[in-house]
Amino acid sequence: MDTYRLERDIKVESGYDLVVAGAGPAGCAAAIAAGRLGAKVLLIEAMGCLGGLATAGIVSEFDPMANGEIMVVGGIMREIVEAMYERGFMPDCCEPQRWRKDHHRYTSFNAEGLKLLLDELVLGANVEIRFFTRVIDADLAGEGKVKGIIIQNVEGYRDIETKTFVDATRGAAPPGPRLPRLHAACRTPPACRPTPAVRVRGATAGRHPNQAFARQAMPGAIFSSSMAEKPTST
Repeated sequence: MDTYRLERDIKVESGYDLVVAGAGPAGCAAAIAAGRLGAKVLLIEAMGCLGGLATAGIVSEFDPMANGEIMVVGGIMREIVEAMYERGFMPDCCEPQRWRKDHHRYTSFNAEGLKLLLDELVLGANVEIRFFTRVIDADLAGEGKVKGIIIQNVEGYRDIETKTFVDATRGAAPPGPRLPRLHAACRTPPACRPTPAVRVRGATAGRHPNQAFARQAMPGAIFSSSMAEKPTST
């Protein structure tokens, strides 16, 4: 395969304490926590909203959070779940016991409501957000040390210098060969990828609560009405 060498001078931005790549649940939590502690944070997201697959992918169920006796998940995650309930962004069938006590119970939510809440929490922590932006390379200062990252969006390329970098992208993997790996355990093929949580639980069980939320988000999207309501195995 032929190759082409790309060389150019790009603008450098500095002054950030933390840059987080990926604004899914993990990336948002990292950015919010750091911002609340007074750090200057830049949150980078390839899509046009916060929440990752939970919002853009309509995977609109929170994982189980209790062991049958007590809630074992706390911090920002609990704050988000409780706020979603208080603001009516969950179906009527979802009561607090579902995530505070019940064992292995998933909690449905409104993806658009989660978008709104994450916007408020992230901006409330004074975090800077750049949508439709990707990390494409790293500016290394010595072996294994990231001095900055190279981002790309409609404005072109930027070198963002930062003291700390968090990779919270979906694949948990560097976007290029020059980014050092942290060797953290993560999902590897052929593991199943998450799918939109818009399904019918059995032929006679009626419409899943997420179905109504999916219909709010899908008008004009690539999914047809028949695809949105097609039953899948559970």
